[in-house]
Amino acid sequence: MVALVGLFVSALLSGQRGGDGTPVPGTVADTAAATPQPWVGWALAPAARRAYEAGRGVPVNLTKEIHGFAVTLRWAYADLERVFVYYTVEGPPDHSFSSFVMKDTVTTLEGVPLRARGALPLDLRDGVAHYLAQYGPPPGAISVPKITLRFHAPGLTAYEDVDAIDGTPPPYPGAVVGTPEIGGDPGWRGIPVPDESDTQIAVYYGPGDPMQFVVVPGAIDFEFTVPIDAPTRPGPATPPPPRRCRPSSQVPRSPTRSSAR
Repeated sequence: MVALVGLFVSALLSGQRGGDGTPVPGTVADTAAATPQPWVGWALAPAARRAYEAGRGVPVNLTKEIHGFAVTLRWAYADLERVFVYYTVEGPPDHSFSSFVMKDTVTTLEGVPLRARGALPLDLRDGVAHYLAQYGPPPGAISVPKITLRFHAPGLTAYEDVDAIDGTPPPYPGAVVGTPEIGGDPGWRGIPVPDESDTQIAVYYGPGDPMQFVVVPGAIDFEFTVPIDAPTRPGPATPPPPRRCRPSSQVPRSPTRSSAR
């Protein structure tokens, strides 16, 4: 699934990450403080908003950093109909980004992919973009109380503003400079996105363009366990108690003389 974000307004979220860029677990308080207010974009996902505000689902707070870009998996929720994943993307502080593209997937531990249903832009402030991704239900959700899932993306593409820096794109040391004609090799609807074989940052910029595309390769992997928010399943039906026959209150009539003949 490709998540394309051109976003709005909220509080800045900062993720936790280790010195080597590996995921570092967060706390419930981190997720509570990360609640975007106002709920710009969440209005288009009322089911996710209700679950998030009610404290259902689980805070995850794992961060992976690649080439100065940080992706933080904030919260996850699952029920019998869908899975929601809320995450943020943050770029280097010395660059100006308007949106990001990420080709992400969610699978079970056995490698069964969940059907992608799209990603919704929630917020953008100070280079931090907020996403809400939705997937189909995990297999076997009706029979298990929780499930462990894997989130994966081979990297991301950042939209970097050029007008804001006097028309001169900022450099990326060691980056490969691509051509303005980005037909999709690799690509998605004309947008260059990294694939599993990419190892080096690539910059696509055409003179006079208002932005440049920065293709940032690197595996973004998270593993998380989420409970299945399902209605209480009824147990086996209890058979009704046996009916007791009520004794008859009628007294049998004695045969009449005519009938006794």
